[in-house]
Amino acid sequence: MPIRYSISPELNMLMFICKGSVSAAEFFQMADRILGDSRRRTGFITIVDLFSAVEDFHLKDIYEAIRRMEKSSEGGLEPGSVVLLSRSTGIHVLSDTFNLLATKARFKMKAFHTMEDAIKWLNLLDLQQEIIQFRQETISLFEKT
Repeated sequence: MPIRYSISPELNMLMFICKGSVSAAEFFQMADRILGDSRRRTGFITIVDLFSAVEDFHLKDIYEAIRRMEKSSEGGLEPGSVVLLSRSTGIHVLSDTFNLLATKARFKMKAFHTMEDAIKWLNLLDLQQEIIQFRQETISLFEKT
């Protein structure tokens, strides 16, 4: 699978690293697997690193993501902010579209060209080094498998 993840309870953060061709179906499959991870908590900040990915996401996938988020919220799982790291204009447009269409979602999604801009948006400048290190560790896990 072209997606790996790591969880940092200390940072209250979930990090996805995506490489190669990544479809929405693969991403949803991984998200379902994470729901069973005992380290998963409500309110986690989610960072999806798509810098090394060729994404295959479409408008219908946004509707599925909205449905999943709203279902999670109804089930008591309050999501934190979602950050997409990508240089793809399409991902930035999908993020903006998600925010416009997800009227019941209790979080915001935003795409960024750099990790530093994402950290500023999250208002976590005091944890910048720890977040960058967490990302590097997650990338290393991907490369080992």
